[in-house]
Amino acid sequence: MSLEKANRLLAKHKYEQAFRAYVAHAEKCPTDAAVAYARAGKCCQHFNVLKSQKKVSAEATLIFQSDRDAARTMFSKSLEHDPNLVEALIGLADALPRSSEKRLEMMLRALSIQPHYMTLINVGDFYRSVQRDLKRALEFYQQAVTNRPLDRTAYDRLEQLCHRLERPEEAKRWKANGKRQRRANRAMTNRSNI
Repeated sequence: MSLEKANRLLAKHKYEQAFRAYVAHAEKCPTDAAVAYARAGKCCQHFNVLKSQKKVSAEATLIFQSDRDAARTMFSKSLEHDPNLVEALIGLADALPRSSEKRLEMMLRALSIQPHYMTLINVGDFYRSVQRDLKRALEFYQQAVTNRPLDRTAYDRLEQLCHRLERPEEAKRWKANGKRQRRANRAMTNRSNI
């Protein structure tokens, strides 16, 4: 089974078929094993391991839970073949518990190879929520703004963080910058729809 065929199955959301195709390809073609195992891990993130709905509180019922164990296994196999494959580093980080130090390590390794907007946001979130290191969180959110200046997520995080750091003027600037970027995004979208 070729990598291209497996990619087509993944694109069609045929995750179990794509998973089998990626694993078979990895075993047949060791030069593509890192990418194939990483994509197999991505498929595992879409497997629903719940046999039935699970009540988690009076207001909430869990209807989907990905196979994180299988995903971790596939991403780890990928990294055995290529320890610097960003796709596998980010995938493994996503499959690890949110407060895991190894998760932070994987995200930082991925960023050292290739800056990635959502990974910058996730590292900032980790420093903010898990380690309570607001200044480090601020640094990563600022890098995210530099990496993708038109996305509002980092602006919103920076505004909130500056309020927590008791820097109201800086929070106002981030809020204003975020609004300006949202208007610019809408204008660009409107022009492209004409």
